Amino acid sequence: SADSLRRRERDSVRASAERARAAVAESTARVGSLRARFPEAAARAAIARGVDGKARIARSGDVRAVIMSTPVFVWRAESGAAYKQNKRDPAGAPYEIVDPIERWSSWKSLVSGLRAVYVLEVTTEKAPWPSFEPGKLFDIKRGDVESVELLRDGSPVVLDQTARIAAVPNVDAHTAAGKAVPHAIVATIAATTFMPREDGSLPRIELLVRDATRPGEPIRIRIGDSMIRRLHDDFAPWRDAIAGR
Repeated sequence: SADSLRRRERDSVRASAERARAAVAESTARVGSLRARFPEAAARAAIARGVDGKARIARSGDVRAVIMSTPVFVWRAESGAAYKQNKRDPAGAPYEIVDPIERWSSWKSLVSGLRAVYVLEVTTEKAPWPSFEPGKLFDIKRGDVESVELLRDGSPVVLDQTARIAAVPNVDAHTAAGKAVPHAIVATIAATTFMPREDGSLPRIELLVRDATRPGEPIRIRIGDSMIRRLHDDFAPWRDAIAGR
């Protein structure tokens, strides 16, 4: 009887310790999940009032860079979905793709997960977005993006989930018409990329872009201070969590 009582006490202590460990693990996972996501309410508020995508586009010659915070790329995905719901191709069939970025394997998971990241798209200046023209054929001589490097104050910034995709929605139609099919580079950028330096000044952000149609030195795209401020402010509701990472 005494042995049985001691066993029960030991089992109770072990069970209590296991519950405590599980609670800590659950709490840690929950906090980690929240810190890795953009707030749903903030994203929806930005989408509801409309998002100025053009304010986040920088250009150099035949190449442009589109940098989208979480609300912007959610808004872009929802705009594309709405277009497909309301438009049909000339044969009356629904469009499979209206936005080239839909080919990016990470696109849907980023939108549904609301991860707190920036999405970078470097593409030809003649790419259709922010309009949707899935039936149009483009005569594109330059702007076939081969690779991209992002620099913050001269130091490389890691680009995650990088992919090279076609920069037009209707690749088969372009190929059939004998027209060039340009490409774009898409990737995610950490939410801390556009944070000010420790002294409060803004960092120097540059993109080095290699165009397959233009050998030699890479194309440099400088991200202006006003755009850096706007991108940083997109994460204002989430700034304390970002700073603590």
